[in-house]
Amino acid sequence: MDRNKLDLLQYHWTVGKERQYDQVKDMALRAGATEVGCDKQSNFCTAVVEVLPGLLAIWTVWSDDTTGVPARAMADTQGTAIVQFVRRALGPVEDPTLVDAI
Repeated sequence: MDRNKLDLLQYHWTVGKERQYDQVKDMALRAGATEVGCDKQSNFCTAVVEVLPGLLAIWTVWSDDTTGVPARAMADTQGTAIVQFVRRALGPVEDPTLVDAI
């Protein structure tokens, strides 16, 4: 998503019926740093990472009670993978070392 279009998230809802915009509007959104905002009434969260200048990846994460993996850990792992994929695997030339990146 275009970083300048965050207002569009006012019309997107989380699993816990909260606006995604409310979870991300105050995030610092630094390049490569995954941030998480969670629902107040559920274990679901919205994760955001700036993958390229002005380009955000936004997705849902949750705390997994069966494995004990908290949402923050899930978001950090997935955010790192998303950044590497966008920066190294999308475009005219794929980086063959991507498979070893994570």
